[in-house]
Amino acid sequence: MSTSQRQRYFETEKENRVKQLGKHQSRKLIGQVRMLVVALNYEGTDAPLTCIIDAKRITEAAQKAGVSDITSLYDNGETNGFPSHEEVSQAIMDVGGRCGPGDYFVFYYSGHGGSQPDEEAPTGLRCTLNLRTRDGGSEEYMWDHELASLVSGHLHEETKVLMMCDACHSGGIMDVDSSGVWGKRKVAVISGCMENQLSEDSGDGGVMTNALLKVIRRKSVNQLRMHRGCSVQYVFNRVVGEMPEQEEEEEEEEEDEEGWGEEEEWDEAECEEDDEEEVHARIAKLREAFRQFDVDDSGTLSADELAQLLTRGTSSGTPLSAEDAQEIIDDFDTDGDGVLSLDELARAWVEITGGDEEVEEHEVVPGQHVTLSWPGGCDPSKFPFPF
Repeated sequence: MSTSQRQRYFETEKENRVKQLGKHQSRKLIGQVRMLVVALNYEGTDAPLTCIIDAKRITEAAQKAGVSDITSLYDNGETNGFPSHEEVSQAIMDVGGRCGPGDYFVFYYSGHGGSQPDEEAPTGLRCTLNLRTRDGGSEEYMWDHELASLVSGHLHEETKVLMMCDACHSGGIMDVDSSGVWGKRKVAVISGCMENQLSEDSGDGGVMTNALLKVIRRKSVNQLRMHRGCSVQYVFNRVVGEMPEQEEEEEEEEEDEEGWGEEEEWDEAECEEDDEEEVHARIAKLREAFRQFDVDDSGTLSADELAQLLTRGTSSGTPLSAEDAQEIIDDFDTDGDGVLSLDELARAWVEITGGDEEVEEHEVVPGQHVTLSWPGGCDPSKFPFPF
């Protein structure tokens, strides 16, 4: 298995070792492209996104390239299917079941993603697609190893697999780093960021998807695509070049102090700690966790955000439902606004854990580095970009 954020073989012959079709060759002779497109805007939640526009633009690009077998699942009611755990699983089986030897299974996902520490995972983290129930009541998680098992278990072994995932923590989403999952299958994954990073929403689609669309619309790239002579590596290298430059967060500490309050506002006696330095360290960790899971930058945590923090932030990692999180909010929401502020979270944390359990280290690395991953049996420089 390999993972790269760099422009591997950039501007050398090795970055595109795909044989182009001849002028009179048909795409049908080298396999059909069958595509599953899943996108969620999370309308009506505390963390809405603009992902469906991503999906529509990717779909349009695929259709212009001659792809006709496209199954779409949106959460805004525009599609018959809905991006729930059950329906996404069934769609993978249905679309995958239509794929034969030499065909391409393309899975595009745009939405929220997450990760959770897991000692049994090769990288120490498990990644998720954050799906929804049809009634909008709560998020449903599809785990990386679960997704990999679904895809590998319902596709012909000679079907090529490309996943494009524009989501936070998406670097390991197809579990290509686990041995025994993919064998010699041809699999490539373009992810919006590393496992420990966040993917940005521009307000007009995801940053990664916007970069990808710029690349495949280039005249030079489009000419290669027309003859399926453009490798996944070639496309990825140019997506890296289209990503916004990473800016240093020089004022992060000042912003934290302004946004999250002064330490002296905390009731340190509640922490039941004698060591003042340890108290401050725990406060700092809790503040950082609060900032990390406050995905909409509202300065408060909703039930969904709190559920993710309490699931991923403790050593047990036991899943917590949004309903359970709402009960905690009801108990500790002193100002009655239906969400938890940082101070309210601190009181809840002390009450729930007795002040003895620290927030588990789950550092988010600054920036957004698009990632290309593939298992041992594949080389993305030889893998044709399928549309």
